Amino acid sequence: MQNQIKEIFHSENGKMGYRMIKLSLEKQGTNLILLTVHKYMKALNLKSISLRKRPNYVKGTSHKVFKNLLNRDFTAPKKNLKWCTDFTYIHSSNGKMMYNCCILDLHDRSVMARRSSTNIAADLEI
Repeated sequence: MQNQIKEIFHSENGKMGYRMIKLSLEKQGTNLILLTVHKYMKALNLKSISLRKRPNYVKGTSHKVFKNLLNRDFTAPKKNLKWCTDFTYIHSSNGKMMYNCCILDLHDRSVMARRSSTNIAADLEI
């Protein structure tokens, strides 16, 4: 039983907790109660990676508000005619977040500039 739990845990790179492992065991035809799965994981010293809880949104004043000039037309007939920004949220393996901001040329979707940070702020935009 413990080998099954260890195998499931490592197959998901340590992201599954005892609740998800219990569901995975049930799909394989093994019924255990949550407390038993939790005790086995504790005995095997298996701890899932927990993501940090997102803080509540605090509404503030807008920095700059621009008109919507593209109107969802994300094509460009030639280079350097239309650019747009893209923010990407990246979960790292230690539970922290990384933020990536890119400026894209809409003609060929090439990256014109990019910046990464561990904090999301207005100055992250290039």
